[in-house]
Order: sequence, then structure tokens, then C-alpha cells
Amino acid sequence: MNRMILKALPAALTLALACGTAFADAGHDEDGYHGYFRVGAGTSTSGSHGPQSCYGLGGNTMKYRFGNECDSYFEGGYTKEIAKSDGVSYVATVWANIYNPRSDFGDAKLGIAKAYIEAKGLDFLNGGTAWMGKRFYYRPDIHMLDLQYINFNGTGAGLDQIKAGPGKFSYAFFKG
Repeated sequence: MNRMILKALPAALTLALACGTAFADAGHDEDGYHGYFRVGAGTSTSGSHGPQSCYGLGGNTMKYRFGNECDSYFEGGYTKEIAKSDGVSYVATVWANIYNPRSDFGDAKLGIAKAYIEAKGLDFLNGGTAWMGKRFYYRPDIHMLDLQYINFNGTGAGLDQIKAGPGKFSYAFFKG
């Protein structure tokens, strides 16, 4: 029995790694307008002008979702193919965001969430993509907890989805 397990172990590890990385994409934006918007609600004991209290579970620092986010957040933008030449597609993405810890946007400042360019379908990258700019990059999360346990966001450059043997390879670097 132990020999059979030892013989199957390499195949099982290979399958587990392939499944675990199958969706480790950089999260490329699709053409068109996209966005996210939320305005939460809380309570106040001092009438309409007092500070707002968020609903919570008491003692737990996790936010969870839907019902206890009493802040305001918007991010949205546009992705568009801006040129195509010799089978290479050049795609630009620009997103803005705005945040306020209260349930109104009040004096919140508008910022740039993403601004980057991609060159897709490059022959010398074996069909991969080169990019540069500011972007959200590889952000797996526990959605219910509103927790991104890996978060590679920022300004940088990289190469994505380069075919290498049975898988694909990506490499990115970001400024400090």
C-alpha cells in the first residue's frame, strides 16, 4: 500500500499545483466601462449630524461584508484597444477611485486607481502580454471577509501568460 501511495504522490502533487495556479492570472480588464460602488449605512445616537457607528460583531476586527460597511467607495473606469499592428493588440486602461470613511463622499478626493497599457499577442513572448503602469495585479481574496491575502498593486511593469511547457509564466516588478 505504501509503494502505491509513493508512486502516485508525484502525479497528485503535479495535479494539485496545476489546479492551484490555474487561475493565478493578473486580472486583465475587458473592453468597456466597469466599476464598483458602495455606500453603507450605520446608526447615530445624536440625531442627523452625529458620528455614525457601523454594525459589527463586537471584538472581531474583521469587517465581513453587506451590513457593516458604513463607508463610501467607488472605483470605475474604461478599457479600450487603442491600436493593433501585426497581430499585436495595444490596450489602455484608466480607472479612478474615491473613498470616504463616512456614508457620504463629502470632501473625499478623486484618485487614480489604474492607468496602464498592455501589448497582447507578442510573438517573442510566445503569445504573452507585456504591460506597464499602475494597476491591480494578482489579488486573491476571501470575499466574505473583504480580505485580500495577497495584494500586488502598484506602479510597475511585467510579462504575463508566457507559455512555458505545460503551463504559463508571469513576472512583474513594482516600485517600492
